[in-house]
Amino acid sequence: MESKRPYDAVLFDLDGTLIDTTPLILASFRFVEQEHRGPRRLERDWLEGLGTALRDQLREYVFHQGLWLGAEEAETDRMLATYRRFNRAQHDRLAQPFAGVEALLQELQRRRYELAVVTSKSRDMARRGLELFGLSRYFSTFVGLEDTALHKPNPDPVLLGASRLGVEPARALYVGDAPADLGAAQAAGMGFGAAQWGGLDLLHSLDGATARLQRPADLLALLP
Repeated sequence: MESKRPYDAVLFDLDGTLIDTTPLILASFRFVEQEHRGPRRLERDWLEGLGTALRDQLREYVFHQGLWLGAEEAETDRMLATYRRFNRAQHDRLAQPFAGVEALLQELQRRRYELAVVTSKSRDMARRGLELFGLSRYFSTFVGLEDTALHKPNPDPVLLGASRLGVEPARALYVGDAPADLGAAQAAGMGFGAAQWGGLDLLHSLDGATARLQRPADLLALLP
Protein backbone atom coordinates (compact mmCIF):
# COMPACT_ATOMS: atom_id res chain seq x y z
CA MET A 1 0.00 0.00 0.00
CA GLU A 2 1.36 3.40 -0.96
CA SER A 3 2.18 5.63 1.99
CA LYS A 4 -0.03 8.67 2.47
CA ARG A 5 2.86 10.51 4.09
CA PRO A 6 4.99 12.74 1.84
CA TYR A 7 8.23 11.36 3.29
CA ASP A 8 9.46 8.17 4.90
CA ALA A 9 12.77 9.46 6.21
CA VAL A 10 14.36 12.63 7.55
CA LEU A 11 18.05 13.40 7.12
CA PHE A 12 19.60 16.10 9.30
CA ASP A 13 22.66 18.26 8.93
CA LEU A 14 24.56 18.57 12.21
CA ASP A 15 26.20 21.97 12.80
CA GLY A 16 23.65 24.74 13.12
CA THR A 17 20.79 22.27 12.75
CA LEU A 18 20.98 19.66 15.49
CA ILE A 19 23.66 21.39 17.56
CA ASP A 20 24.50 25.08 17.99
CA THR A 21 28.17 25.18 17.01
CA THR A 22 28.34 28.52 15.17
CA PRO A 23 30.28 30.28 17.99
CA LEU A 24 32.71 27.34 18.09
CA ILE A 25 33.19 27.39 14.32
CA LEU A 26 33.79 31.14 14.19
CA ALA A 27 36.21 31.01 17.12
CA SER A 28 38.11 28.22 15.37
CA PHE A 29 38.43 30.26 12.17
CA ARG A 30 39.53 33.34 14.14
CA PHE A 31 42.22 31.25 15.81
CA VAL A 32 43.44 30.12 12.39
CA GLU A 33 43.62 33.72 11.18
CA GLN A 34 45.60 34.71 14.26
CA GLU A 35 48.00 31.77 14.26
CA HIS A 36 48.74 31.97 10.54
CA ARG A 37 48.79 35.78 10.37
CA GLY A 38 46.10 35.83 7.73
CA PRO A 39 43.73 38.73 7.06
CA ARG A 40 40.62 38.88 9.20
CA ARG A 41 37.53 37.89 7.23
CA LEU A 42 34.00 39.10 7.79
CA GLU A 43 31.93 36.61 9.76
CA ARG A 44 29.58 36.25 6.81
CA ASP A 45 32.42 35.19 4.54
CA TRP A 46 33.20 32.27 6.85
CA LEU A 47 29.56 31.43 7.47
CA GLU A 48 28.77 31.22 3.75
CA GLY A 49 30.96 28.14 3.62
CA LEU A 50 28.98 26.27 6.26
CA GLY A 51 27.94 22.83 5.15
CA THR A 52 30.91 22.35 2.86
CA ALA A 53 34.07 20.43 3.72
CA LEU A 54 36.42 22.27 6.07
CA ARG A 55 39.44 21.70 3.83
CA ASP A 56 37.59 23.33 0.93
CA GLN A 57 36.75 26.36 3.07
CA LEU A 58 40.34 26.82 4.18
CA ARG A 59 41.73 26.19 0.69
CA GLU A 60 39.45 28.91 -0.67
CA TYR A 61 40.69 31.29 2.04
CA VAL A 62 44.35 30.56 1.24
CA PHE A 63 43.93 30.95 -2.52
CA HIS A 64 41.71 34.02 -2.24
CA GLN A 65 44.21 35.88 -0.07
CA GLY A 66 47.16 34.96 -2.30
CA LEU A 67 49.66 35.35 0.53
CA TRP A 68 51.17 31.87 0.37
CA LEU A 69 52.06 31.66 -3.34
CA GLY A 70 53.66 28.35 -4.21
CA ALA A 71 52.75 26.80 -0.88
CA GLU A 72 48.96 26.96 -0.93
CA GLU A 73 48.24 23.27 -0.36
CA ALA A 74 50.85 22.99 2.37
CA GLU A 75 49.43 26.07 4.10
CA THR A 76 45.92 24.66 3.78
CA ASP A 77 47.13 21.52 5.54
CA ARG A 78 48.71 23.56 8.32
CA MET A 79 45.57 25.65 8.78
CA LEU A 80 43.45 22.52 8.87
CA ALA A 81 45.61 21.10 11.67
CA THR A 82 45.40 24.42 13.57
CA TYR A 83 41.63 24.57 13.22
CA ARG A 84 41.14 21.01 14.40
CA ARG A 85 43.46 21.44 17.36
CA PHE A 86 41.53 24.47 18.62
CA ASN A 87 38.13 23.01 17.75
CA ARG A 88 38.79 19.78 19.65
CA ALA A 89 40.07 21.62 22.70
CA GLN A 90 37.10 24.03 22.86
CA HIS A 91 34.30 21.81 21.54
CA ASP A 92 32.62 20.79 24.77
CA ARG A 93 32.83 24.32 26.19
CA LEU A 94 31.46 26.22 23.20
CA ALA A 95 28.98 23.79 21.61
CA GLN A 96 25.41 24.15 22.87
CA PRO A 97 22.13 22.28 22.37
CA PHE A 98 19.21 23.82 20.51
CA ALA A 99 16.01 24.01 22.52
CA GLY A 100 13.39 21.70 21.07
CA VAL A 101 15.64 19.50 18.96
CA GLU A 102 15.57 16.45 21.20
CA ALA A 103 11.80 16.72 21.62
CA LEU A 104 11.49 16.83 17.82
CA LEU A 105 13.62 13.71 17.41
CA GLN A 106 11.63 11.88 20.06
CA GLU A 107 8.38 12.68 18.27
CA LEU A 108 9.72 11.72 14.83
CA GLN A 109 10.91 8.44 16.28
CA ARG A 110 7.45 7.90 17.81
CA ARG A 111 5.92 8.55 14.39
CA ARG A 112 8.24 5.89 12.98
CA TYR A 113 10.30 8.00 10.61
CA GLU A 114 13.73 6.73 9.61
CA LEU A 115 16.33 9.24 10.80
CA ALA A 116 19.91 9.90 9.69
CA VAL A 117 22.64 12.49 10.16
CA VAL A 118 24.44 13.69 7.03
CA THR A 119 27.29 16.11 7.75
CA SER A 120 30.51 17.39 6.18
CA LYS A 121 32.14 17.16 9.61
CA SER A 122 34.71 14.48 10.41
CA ARG A 123 33.13 11.34 11.78
CA ASP A 124 34.75 11.43 15.21
CA MET A 125 33.89 15.07 15.95
CA ALA A 126 30.36 14.70 14.64
CA ARG A 127 29.74 11.70 16.88
CA ARG A 128 31.28 13.57 19.78
CA GLY A 129 28.76 16.37 19.36
CA LEU A 130 25.81 14.00 19.11
CA GLU A 131 26.89 12.08 22.17
CA LEU A 132 27.60 15.25 24.16
CA PHE A 133 23.89 16.10 24.04
CA GLY A 134 22.50 12.56 24.02
CA LEU A 135 21.24 12.67 20.43
CA SER A 136 23.06 9.74 18.83
CA ARG A 137 20.45 7.20 19.96
CA TYR A 138 17.81 8.69 17.66
CA PHE A 139 19.66 7.94 14.41
CA SER A 140 19.85 4.61 12.64
CA THR A 141 22.58 5.73 10.24
CA PHE A 142 25.24 8.38 9.93
CA VAL A 143 27.19 9.88 7.01
CA GLY A 144 30.32 11.88 7.80
CA LEU A 145 33.15 13.51 5.89
CA GLU A 146 35.04 10.26 5.35
CA ASP A 147 32.10 8.41 3.82
CA THR A 148 32.07 10.10 0.40
CA ALA A 149 34.72 11.45 -1.97
CA LEU A 150 32.52 14.42 -2.89
CA HIS A 151 30.81 16.65 -0.36
CA LYS A 152 27.86 19.03 -0.16
CA PRO A 153 26.57 20.75 -2.26
CA ASN A 154 27.26 17.60 -4.28
CA PRO A 155 24.35 15.20 -3.62
CA ASP A 156 26.49 12.12 -2.87
CA PRO A 157 26.35 12.43 0.95
CA VAL A 158 22.57 12.76 1.16
CA LEU A 159 22.08 10.07 -1.47
CA LEU A 160 24.23 7.74 0.61
CA GLY A 161 22.20 8.58 3.69
CA ALA A 162 18.96 7.73 1.91
CA SER A 163 20.44 4.52 0.52
CA ARG A 164 21.57 3.39 3.96
CA LEU A 165 18.06 4.00 5.26
CA GLY A 166 16.59 2.03 2.37
CA VAL A 167 14.45 4.88 1.02
CA GLU A 168 14.22 6.55 -2.39
CA PRO A 169 15.60 10.11 -2.47
CA ALA A 170 12.19 11.54 -3.34
CA ARG A 171 10.82 9.98 -0.13
CA ALA A 172 13.42 11.73 2.04
CA LEU A 173 13.50 15.23 3.49
CA TYR A 174 16.85 16.87 4.27
CA VAL A 175 16.95 19.48 7.03
CA GLY A 176 19.83 21.93 7.14
CA ASP A 177 20.82 25.54 7.67
CA ALA A 178 23.26 26.37 4.86
CA PRO A 179 23.18 26.96 1.09
CA ALA A 180 25.29 23.82 0.59
CA ASP A 181 22.59 21.78 2.34
CA LEU A 182 19.89 23.16 0.06
CA GLY A 183 22.05 22.54 -3.00
CA ALA A 184 22.68 18.92 -2.03
CA ALA A 185 18.99 18.26 -1.39
CA GLN A 186 17.93 19.81 -4.69
CA ALA A 187 20.56 17.89 -6.65
CA ALA A 188 19.43 14.66 -4.99
CA GLY A 189 15.74 15.26 -5.69
CA MET A 190 14.88 15.53 -2.00
CA GLY A 191 12.68 17.91 -0.13
CA PHE A 192 14.47 20.50 1.98
CA GLY A 193 13.59 22.03 5.33
CA ALA A 194 15.46 25.26 6.04
CA ALA A 195 16.39 25.18 9.72
CA GLN A 196 16.34 28.85 10.65
CA TRP A 197 16.26 28.40 14.42
CA GLY A 198 20.02 28.99 14.57
CA GLY A 199 19.49 32.65 13.69
CA LEU A 200 21.60 32.72 10.52
CA ASP A 201 20.19 34.62 7.55
CA LEU A 202 22.01 32.61 4.89
CA LEU A 203 18.87 30.77 3.80
CA HIS A 204 16.48 33.70 3.81
CA SER A 205 17.24 34.76 0.25
CA LEU A 206 17.39 31.27 -1.26
CA ASP A 207 14.59 29.79 -3.32
CA GLY A 208 13.63 26.15 -3.45
CA ALA A 209 13.19 25.18 0.18
CA THR A 210 10.16 22.97 0.81
CA ALA A 211 9.61 24.84 4.08
CA ARG A 212 11.28 27.46 6.23
CA LEU A 213 11.34 26.36 9.84
CA GLN A 214 11.56 28.90 12.64
CA ARG A 215 11.51 26.27 15.41
CA PRO A 216 12.32 22.56 15.43
CA ALA A 217 8.68 21.75 16.17
CA ASP A 218 7.63 23.44 12.91
CA LEU A 219 8.96 20.40 11.08
CA LEU A 220 6.19 18.24 12.49
CA ALA A 221 3.62 19.98 10.29
CA LEU A 222 5.35 18.41 7.27
CA LEU A 223 5.62 14.96 8.83
CA PRO A 224 2.26 13.54 10.01
